[in-house]
Amino acid sequence: MSLRLAVLLYALLGLPATALWADDFFSNMPSYQRIASKCGADPSLPSYSASEYVTAFADAARATQDARKNGPRERVTAIQQLVDKLKECQAEEAQKFIPPLIIDCDGFGAQYRAFLSQAVNKIRAGTITTAYREQVRERYRQPAENCIRELMSGCIDPTKPSEIDRVERLVNFASDFGFIFTSRNETGLERFLTTTNPFFLRLKFCTDTDYACSGAAAVCATRTAAVKELLEIYIRK
Repeated sequence: MSLRLAVLLYALLGLPATALWADDFFSNMPSYQRIASKCGADPSLPSYSASEYVTAFADAARATQDARKNGPRERVTAIQQLVDKLKECQAEEAQKFIPPLIIDCDGFGAQYRAFLSQAVNKIRAGTITTAYREQVRERYRQPAENCIRELMSGCIDPTKPSEIDRVERLVNFASDFGFIFTSRNETGLERFLTTTNPFFLRLKFCTDTDYACSGAAAVCATRTAAVKELLEIYIRK
């Protein structure tokens, strides 16, 4: 909501304009105005529960009754506009993704995987568009990069299949965002310059490995290829 509209609504709703500059600006608003001013389908905006909407509609109904008795008539119109906005936002809550709160690599991996699955279902159901999915997906970019930088700041144990699987999964997720590169197809001078570049970060193994693998030949071949590919990736410092 623009500042000009906020000032107008404050005037129509009988609230002092000086409150616009107070630290508790939003906390002083009636519930229906507070929610309507910051709700919407944009994933960067807050999400509100069903009970919060119930309270906001009830407060708006009481404010409308008071406005009809005490005027001015423009105040009734202003409240109705906020109620209309509340209705739009309530309908949009079904398509909205809650912005991720990610503190580590495993949190990124779990939440991003859940987001991808939910997005597919929501697109099929017609509740979101592919453009909206991409808008939400961008919110995972920084957590993805933070995760890979964290992995590259330490080392991984090539003798632990579970650790290799975890790192491979996280790298595959983070690769969606285009900041991970690979020297896999490079040769000659190009490869030498890439692999010796001090401004690139890489995954490191904690110990040497001969890529020994016990189990089915096909499984071992896939795992060994995955391990070698992990050693080829890099990101720019």
